Amino acid sequence: MRDRSEQSYVEFEFSVATDIGLPRLIFLVRDDTTSLPPAVQSDDYRVRQDAYRYRLREAGLVTASVASPSELEIKLHQSLVELSSSPWEPVVPEPRAGVPPLLAANFVGREDELALLRRMLSSGTRVAIHGLGGVGKTQLAVKYADRHRADYPDGVFWLRAHEEMSLVSDLASLAWRLELPEREERKREYQVEAVLRWMRRHERWLLVLDNLMPNAAPSAGRWLPSDLPGHLLLTSRMPGWSDRVELVPWPQETARTFLLTRTRQTDTAAADAIAELLGCLPLALEQAAAYMEASGRNLAGYAALLRARLADLMDEGKPDEYPQPVSRTWQITLLRIAAERPATLALLRFCSFLAPDDIPVSVIQASAGELPHEMRDMVADDIELDRAIASLRRYSLLERQDDGLRVHRLVQAMSRRSMTAEQRVEFLTSAIRMLWATLSDTPREHPRRWSLYSRLLSHVDAVDQLATSTQTGLHELAQLLGRVGQYHAARSDFTHARQLHEREVSINERVRGRAHLETAASIHRLGRAMLNLGNLDAAASLMERALVIRQESLGQDHPDTIASIDDIAVILAERGDLATSIGHLRRVVAVKSRLLGGEHRSTLITIENMGWLLRQIGQLAEAQSLLEPALATRERVYGSDSVETAYTLLNLGMVLREQGELARARSLVERSLTIRLEAFGPDHHRTIQSRQRLAEVMLDQGQREAAKEQLVLALEASTRLLGSDHRLTKAIDVSLGALASP
Repeated sequence: MRDRSEQSYVEFEFSVATDIGLPRLIFLVRDDTTSLPPAVQSDDYRVRQDAYRYRLREAGLVTASVASPSELEIKLHQSLVELSSSPWEPVVPEPRAGVPPLLAANFVGREDELALLRRMLSSGTRVAIHGLGGVGKTQLAVKYADRHRADYPDGVFWLRAHEEMSLVSDLASLAWRLELPEREERKREYQVEAVLRWMRRHERWLLVLDNLMPNAAPSAGRWLPSDLPGHLLLTSRMPGWSDRVELVPWPQETARTFLLTRTRQTDTAAADAIAELLGCLPLALEQAAAYMEASGRNLAGYAALLRARLADLMDEGKPDEYPQPVSRTWQITLLRIAAERPATLALLRFCSFLAPDDIPVSVIQASAGELPHEMRDMVADDIELDRAIASLRRYSLLERQDDGLRVHRLVQAMSRRSMTAEQRVEFLTSAIRMLWATLSDTPREHPRRWSLYSRLLSHVDAVDQLATSTQTGLHELAQLLGRVGQYHAARSDFTHARQLHEREVSINERVRGRAHLETAASIHRLGRAMLNLGNLDAAASLMERALVIRQESLGQDHPDTIASIDDIAVILAERGDLATSIGHLRRVVAVKSRLLGGEHRSTLITIENMGWLLRQIGQLAEAQSLLEPALATRERVYGSDSVETAYTLLNLGMVLREQGELARARSLVERSLTIRLEAFGPDHHRTIQSRQRLAEVMLDQGQREAAKEQLVLALEASTRLLGSDHRLTKAIDVSLGALASP
């Protein structure tokens, strides 16, 4: 319909006929029928049909199946004859119509929420319980009604409110339960009016509207006036109620205790694992316990199966007190959203490939070009994006706090499962590309962006797990892992950097080949991680392998080839072969100056490395002649307080120390320490190096106590960061020990 995109004219006619009590005859094609016309094979048509079939099942219609046109003709004729010949008789509702469902035998906790409900209903007449599907809203309402039944002598009544059809039907059925004279009226609106008149004459009743959905909310307002006495308690996924109790998943301890008690087992670790995997969602945990009870599987076995087949298990083990498994709870909602706003469903699907918490809205908007095509227009428009988020919040599928979104991990699993294989590949690859595009800056050069890297690490882990388990988007994943490895190296977390670069190399070797240039780049990054960890043999082997690939593919003078030679020279210097190292660096400086220019960052780094080596062999004048201009360039191009400038300050300061210019040397080294403390903090290998060198200058000045203070701080930080066996930690320890000797 034009003003109800989720409802067709046939559905509207069915709803109207139901309301006024007319006979209804509906024809549907079986959902497993093949060879359908193209017009009814689209995803949109399938979604609408699934949602409509569910509504028909809820309406309690008598169904019949036919397999041929002739059989259809016979059935149709029989139905029409029966309708025309049978006099109208009032339909007596089923015995439990309007009666609260059974309280779960294993209901636990929620005492604070029950007390809050009591206080709110004591001071008002209408309160909503809202939260995620499966969080226990219905059971909380049942528990409240059961505990306070004595407070409602006029009755406790229960209405299914997910559709207007069921809401009106259940409200009308109360005429039978209350034995009102109008109960045999043919039109339901007469029955409803009679029920409302009864409610106005009585004040001590509780009416529960269970699972009120957005499309039925306006109807509830029309059929149930606000001036009714008594108490009205509704459960809904929608959050926008003035008087509400928000229900969230159980605390971890409650979830663990529930599983151990429910299964009569004692494996605490496995119970914790299941609770975490299921996000402590009560319905999912009850379903898990029911599955274990039926199958005989223990907690550890279920946890292992859950890790591999979470979405499948959510179809199994439906608890007796619940109308449907947790998967069905959300599948119906996803169908509704798809019919209402396809772009909104795309947003939820995209979020299902990231970590559940703190999904950054700003990053999604800034990366519109990397997103699936059906999302791009929406995220480019702030209002459209807000509408999509609001739509998902109405169903409690998503929460928003400032710039962060949160989606329950089970909603994510169900969302991924609802997609085709091609859609899963597209959305996962888009998520990886978004993260890569956001983290495209070299981390070492941009410490101010480290907070963004830190915020996105959980999402990197999420796409890593999904891509690895499905072998999807591996090209993009390798690039992302390499960049995140560089971030960890920049933060001096060399162990984590090594692990990521090892995985990057492994993926590239398998996907691109052992001799591919991308593989060489990842090998080079792994070599740097090994160098920073002090494993010189492994670093040299990796660097030489990368160099061979680059020489064969790019030639001797390509910048990437020169970069490999540059790092090999550093390894040679660390091994003590200073002469060979300086020879390599002279060639590298010449080539970089010619190809990149003398002010390029890479050229300056090599010049500074060369100055450092020249100092090692006592060629102080040449070292100073290289580092003085380099410092001037750094300050002019990058700024006097940049982390790039700090590196040159330290190198030049140590050359000046060797030349006896201690006052100027100390000034430069102290500047480098100040810059690094502000940029990196105390627990960073660059900061530690500056402290170590400052202590050496102070010692030369005869300031033993000041030098000792700096060395103690450096040793503590290096031990925390790198461990006691790292070469930097050992060197500082030796210096401190020498200082303590008389």
